[in-house]
Amino acid sequence: MRKVLSFVLVLTLVLGSFSMAFAADTTAASLTDVDGNANSDAIQVAYDLGIVTGNPDGTFLPEKAVTRAEFAAMITRALAIPDSALAGYTSTSFKDTVGYGWAVPYLAFCQSKGIMLGDGQGNVMPGRTITVNEAMTMALRAIGYTANSSLLVGAWPANYVSIAQNEELYDDVAASTTVDKASAAQIIYNLLTVEKVAVNTDGETVFQDTNLIGSNLGCDEVKDVILGDDYAYDNSLINITSNLGAYGTAYVNDDDELVAFTVKSTALTGKVDGEKFKVDDTKYDLESTVTKSAIFNNGDKLSGYQGILTNAGISTAAAYADGQETVTINVDLSGKKIKDVYSVVAWSANDAQLADSDVQEDIADGNLLGFDFATDDNDNIDMKSFQLKGVTALSDIEEDDVVYVYTDNDDDIRKVAVGTDTVEGVIEEVGDDFITIDGTDYEFPASDLVNTEVIGNFHVDDEGIFYLDADGKVFDFDGTTGKADTYAVVKAGEDETSFDNAKFKLYLSDDSTKTMYLEDSASDIDWTTTTGMDVDAATAAAMTTGQLVGYSLNSDGDIDALDVTSAWKSNVTFQSSKVLIVDGASKSIDSDAVVFTYKNTVSATGDYDVAALSDVEKGAVATGVSQAAIMYNSDGKVIAMFVDESYVDVEDNDVYGVFNDRTRTKTGDDDVYKFTGFIDGASFTKKTDDRDNAFDGRAGVFGVYKITVDANDVITNVQRIDTETDPLGNEASGIVADNVVIGTINSDRTVITDKNDTDNKYTIADDAVVYKYNVDDNEFSVSKLSSLRKDYTVSLYDTKGDDADGIASVVIYFED
Repeated sequence: MRKVLSFVLVLTLVLGSFSMAFAADTTAASLTDVDGNANSDAIQVAYDLGIVTGNPDGTFLPEKAVTRAEFAAMITRALAIPDSALAGYTSTSFKDTVGYGWAVPYLAFCQSKGIMLGDGQGNVMPGRTITVNEAMTMALRAIGYTANSSLLVGAWPANYVSIAQNEELYDDVAASTTVDKASAAQIIYNLLTVEKVAVNTDGETVFQDTNLIGSNLGCDEVKDVILGDDYAYDNSLINITSNLGAYGTAYVNDDDELVAFTVKSTALTGKVDGEKFKVDDTKYDLESTVTKSAIFNNGDKLSGYQGILTNAGISTAAAYADGQETVTINVDLSGKKIKDVYSVVAWSANDAQLADSDVQEDIADGNLLGFDFATDDNDNIDMKSFQLKGVTALSDIEEDDVVYVYTDNDDDIRKVAVGTDTVEGVIEEVGDDFITIDGTDYEFPASDLVNTEVIGNFHVDDEGIFYLDADGKVFDFDGTTGKADTYAVVKAGEDETSFDNAKFKLYLSDDSTKTMYLEDSASDIDWTTTTGMDVDAATAAAMTTGQLVGYSLNSDGDIDALDVTSAWKSNVTFQSSKVLIVDGASKSIDSDAVVFTYKNTVSATGDYDVAALSDVEKGAVATGVSQAAIMYNSDGKVIAMFVDESYVDVEDNDVYGVFNDRTRTKTGDDDVYKFTGFIDGASFTKKTDDRDNAFDGRAGVFGVYKITVDANDVITNVQRIDTETDPLGNEASGIVADNVVIGTINSDRTVITDKNDTDNKYTIADDAVVYKYNVDDNEFSVSKLSSLRKDYTVSLYDTKGDDADGIASVVIYFED
């Protein structure tokens, strides 16, 4: 069993007020039917230590009943009795072992050590299902309790039950008369750190200051350890991240490597509230005595110690996590009083987003959201190097799960938190930091990585799917807002020559023209202007052709609410289908926005149409010329537009790429160049048709090129796209944004905000080709949108040539 000390899979298990982490065998096959079982952690530890066994098909069958013979085998293995010693136990005085030859060595060993006594008539009943009381009795006998112990008060089984309860052997054991395999594994797991005893002939019971994990599994015991300080990643064979900063006892091998740890402290996760530390609705008092506490931020121990006198010290620790208020403190707790603080642990997510369809492919490559996992000696992900929250394995992360990634100073992932739940429904109530759906309150994350255009801008009656993070907080939303989403353009009054106070002829988003009636009388309508004031029927009479309006209908089909807040704007740039620049300010476009178009002029009989949002192209006109009517929803997003039909995009099929290298070569007798690089994200090697000066200085130059290739797959021309012009004659239209430092990114990576000018937002196509540029080597490599993160420097390119729409179809990023 000493072999297990070199194994490196970490399994962290919580036992009421203390927990224990083990180094266990990663070479054993994973059990296929224990995920989600209440005892899955204990099962896996016992399995990896060889105490319990699985089946050839990979199953464990956790609900299968355990016989007395099987439990005898488990107890023997937990005592780390080697096969060589068991070889001496070839027979037993028990007379009912016929058919249980495999169990005789275990039964004989347990009989010789007083662990298993039988019925007093010579029978051990090896095939009978063991009861919980029998299993607890055998477990306590295995660590030294004998029948004459002064601590065994009363008759069996009450005398053993009492001690088992005090030693927490019943923790997480199913409340049942008999024992199944899951409970058997849990009982033995609970036993591993219970202190052994020695009982002398007069019944005196002496505690031995050792346990199975120490004496039987060969570990040295080191007390008064702060996990992550005294034993860190580089001298630990177990995963320390889940219990980082905990105070307790370490068990180490001959190389002073941590292989197990018993936690003696209590972890409290919450925030400072006056002179208290608040966890949910419970408040704990802080002692005034000085405590030296280790401070950890995203897995890194900060230099020195922080003197914790009062709550002020913990507030300081929170600042290490970029101002997060919530921290974990590992403490000596007595009731509601914190007597000592051993450490303060803060985590701040480096990135967060909904996982895309390539998430498992990224994990297979050793990264997540653009960050790398630490690797072991075989270049596999080191599973003991990070904490995983919300799922049991990386393989469980699926598309549209909410993923938070936390990295240390070396950019290695130290924590991954995954939210897998969604809520579908209608918002009933909106608070400053929560929404209510179907009677349940859902808070917002305290993170700048959420979709800020959604979080904090909810309204009653917003309906859809709400994506929850690992803490059950609303991270993102996909649905429709409660504000009326029906829009139209006013053509004229009912007779197409004048307006009536109660009747309008509207061109609708379904490409039809209908006459709409106001309910009862105009004075009942809640009409809203840009000033937010109600107006009377005179406003209706004053409305003009081309008014962009929003409306809702009552059950009779009459207009019962009318929004007339649209206005014609002259300085409008259609940057993309997601961002509109209005008077120099970036405005996000709602995904459900309606686009109306007119041909040549706006009139009562004008030629109107409806365009797809994705077809609105980039363009702008001179100041003072009315270009577009704009309407916003309550989130401040553009919800409807009325534009000239000339701003409709057409498709372009040109080829674009980047160059890594250029060498001289020949094609027949002709001197030519050979280029290597990437075209549309795929690697290429192609020759030119000659060695003309047009090809000079291309390789290693930061930028995107339009590449012309003839029928023979020969490059005949290259041209940097920033030398082209857009439809209005503006130069450098190929560059949407150059050397922009990312401030924020929306959840699907398609809109970034300039860190240095937050008014500037830029759109990236969801199928954009992404390159990472290595500044030192002047080389490109293919990457993904999911690799983009805050503080990266990016250049965005629109490769649609004369039909540029301002959406970046090529992205180049690099780290400063």
